[in-house]
Amino acid sequence: YLKSLPIPVVFLNPRDLVSGHSSLWIDGYQGAYAAAEHLIGHGYKELGIISGPPDSLDSAERQRGFEDALKEHGLSLRPELLARQNFRREGGRHGFARLMSQRKKPDAIFCCNDMMAVGAIEEARVMKIAVPDDVAITGFDDIDIGSLVVPALTTVHVPVQEIGARAVRHLLETMSALPPDRLVVKEQISTGLVVRESCGCMAKR
Repeated sequence: YLKSLPIPVVFLNPRDLVSGHSSLWIDGYQGAYAAAEHLIGHGYKELGIISGPPDSLDSAERQRGFEDALKEHGLSLRPELLARQNFRREGGRHGFARLMSQRKKPDAIFCCNDMMAVGAIEEARVMKIAVPDDVAITGFDDIDIGSLVVPALTTVHVPVQEIGARAVRHLLETMSALPPDRLVVKEQISTGLVVRESCGCMAKR
């Protein structure tokens, strides 16, 4: 329907690129890869993941980046250390409890968003499991609550304001270049790791 409209449209994080319209999307693969590499650099070898819903593109890309980083370092994700949840705090709590009930427990867990990571930290407190001494936890998104939980959450920063500003800029540029010279932009936005306490970094300083 949007493709048929005679007005410019900018898509944010589309599942598929739409011909004739601009698209901006987050490089979730790169961010998750960096988070996994950081955990591996700490010496963690039994890495688990609390992933999102199976129909989520964000979750799929983040899980793919996580697993590829493990493969690059000669590691693999054991099936029992994958918990698929709902991107909410209770999902993080359920996923954490499930992963930590395994006979061979993970020594680090990557959560595919910060809300699940916050839930995982809350559940760790209930289960009397020390973060990061017993298990490290990282998230993705860098929402405000991540810096307020104890321990503060190591996460992947998503530049939301920058994405919004670029989207509006592209929209305005496209409006000024309407057919026959419409401007179409395809742009991937990089992410960056924010290191705090939950991965073990600050605790070791």
